Amino acid sequence: MRQAGTSQPTLDVLSKIALSLHVSSDVLFFDEGDRGPDDDLQLHFEAVSKLDPDEKNTIKELLEGMLLKHEAKKVRSLQKQFN
Repeated sequence: MRQAGTSQPTLDVLSKIALSLHVSSDVLFFDEGDRGPDDDLQLHFEAVSKLDPDEKNTIKELLEGMLLKHEAKKVRSLQKQFN
């Protein structure tokens, strides 16, 4: 027996809601601004979207490298805390 207000919609139901509203499922799960870049980066990403595919790939590789560097720095910091 279910109690009122305790059931959760299934992923399938949420997917159908998003499709019927013509939105991404992120819109259903996150508040505006919870996901995606801040305004400054958004402007840069919009500019990058106008580049040719080779230039976009170069930007993607640069971003991936910077993100890896950031993650490595976090790992080193954690290692120092535990040593």
